[in-house]
Amino acid sequence: TVPGTWTIIAGAYHVEDGGVDVRYDVEFTMKRRQLLKGDLHCHSTASDGNLTTAELMQAAAKMGLDFLCVSDHNAFSQNDEMAAPPVGLTMLPGMELTHYDGHVNLMGARRPIRCPFPMNGKEALLERLDEARAAGALVSVNHPFSDCPWRFGLELSMDCVEIWNGGTPPEQNLPALSWWHAELCRDRRLPIVGGSDFHHTEPMRTLACPATWVYADSREPGDILSALRAGRGFVTLGHKGPTIDAPVGEAGLGEAAQGRHVRAEFGALCAGDVVKVITDLGEDHVPVPCAMAAFAVERELPGARFVRFEVWAAEPPSMACMPRLISNPIYFE
Repeated sequence: TVPGTWTIIAGAYHVEDGGVDVRYDVEFTMKRRQLLKGDLHCHSTASDGNLTTAELMQAAAKMGLDFLCVSDHNAFSQNDEMAAPPVGLTMLPGMELTHYDGHVNLMGARRPIRCPFPMNGKEALLERLDEARAAGALVSVNHPFSDCPWRFGLELSMDCVEIWNGGTPPEQNLPALSWWHAELCRDRRLPIVGGSDFHHTEPMRTLACPATWVYADSREPGDILSALRAGRGFVTLGHKGPTIDAPVGEAGLGEAAQGRHVRAEFGALCAGDVVKVITDLGEDHVPVPCAMAAFAVERELPGARFVRFEVWAAEPPSMACMPRLISNPIYFE
């Protein structure tokens, strides 16, 4: 709770001149870290989607998502249409700053920049990103190796990178995964996210495919964004998992650990899945013998600078050819 004097606003419209005695019982729900899932990249009729923001919110709630960002191309109006989301769904304001040389999500501010048009050159882009950060937005570069690639330079400062885009084929998503791993080996701590890039219903395209999961301190937008910025989460092929929790002492995904003993606990694994334990020193593969609601992998990792995890199906569906799960790393001091 925030210390200080709190004010209660009551709708008291008809009170006698003499006043009235009122007793308020205030119950606080303390924050606790919880696993939430959602989609950070979709489009509505505010740009080139065929569903309204309200329809997207209803679809997300029906799927059981916990959060949703409607990131329309160079548009803000969708952020004014999410004042009353379904119960249990947190809406993250956002927009996709769209240019011929790359797309970047600006999440967390209703008006991250004053004018999304025009933007000529890298210097103008950097001015927009500085403006967005000043407004409280999280900057996430989208589908960097797709048919709409990021040409502004991947050395550019970003809060996250969309490692997995639902509208991008595997042969363009996998280079993003390889590039990110190489950056980790260069000691660059860059969190990953995923997004469906949903525009309209079509074969192999739906909301939260892929889905982004985060361990957030609450369902409030600020806590979800903080978890994304810290890398406290993972990306999965769909919104039903699998899941992972990998504490090292008091540290978890996206955090720096003092110890070297890792116990990664997975949920919703299928028969034939392969868990990959990946560090800067190499990788270790652990087969999953049968469908399991819970499965654990323990390792002692002396000398490694980080560890991250992937789950691959024994025979990935043709639509995927991608891992079923990619985690953010745990870093070792």
